This record gives sequence, structure tokens and C-alpha cells, in this order.
Amino acid sequence: MTAVLFTFAAMGGALIRVVLRDRFGRPATTVVNLLGSFLIGVIVAGGFDDNLTVVVGTGFCGSLTTMSGLVVDSYDRPTPRSSIRLVGELLSGIGAVVFGFALMG
Repeated sequence: MTAVLFTFAAMGGALIRVVLRDRFGRPATTVVNLLGSFLIGVIVAGGFDDNLTVVVGTGFCGSLTTMSGLVVDSYDRPTPRSSIRLVGELLSGIGAVVFGFALMG
């Protein structure tokens, strides 16, 4: 049952990411990455059931966030600014995880 729920959660995360990206462009990549990172921090710190953590944390959040999308965005326009965005977003993602974790702690 966990595998089925995982699959649906991953499909939902990917669908949300694609729709937001198509509608709002590059800024949506940043939003989904930060949101997913925050949710992962909340889930890990929340001490939820292992199955829920796998389904929501790995399935939904893993599919919602998109490191590959961020890299493609940076590669499409290789400038010093895109490199700064890449590093900044990685650090912001870590901050979002920490914030989510602290909120639950």
C-alpha cells in the first residue's frame, strides 16, 4: 500500500511543479524548491510514522522539488548571476529545512 501511495504522492508533487513552472516560469522553481525543503524539515522533525515520511517526504516533496530544474535554469543562461542563484537557492533550501525543523522542535 505504501508503494501505491508513494506513487500518487510523487505524481501530485510533479504535477504541481510542472503546472506552476508553466504558469509562472523560473520563479516557480525557486518557490517549489523552498516549499518542499521546508516541508521535509517539518516532516523529519515531526516524528511522523515511517510510511508517512516516505510517502510525503520522499514521494511528494522529492517530486515537488527540482534540483535538475534549477540546474537547467542556470545552464540555459550561464552567467555569474545564474551561478549566484544556484548557490543562493541551495543555501536557502538548507535554511528552509532548518526553519521547518525548528518550527516543529
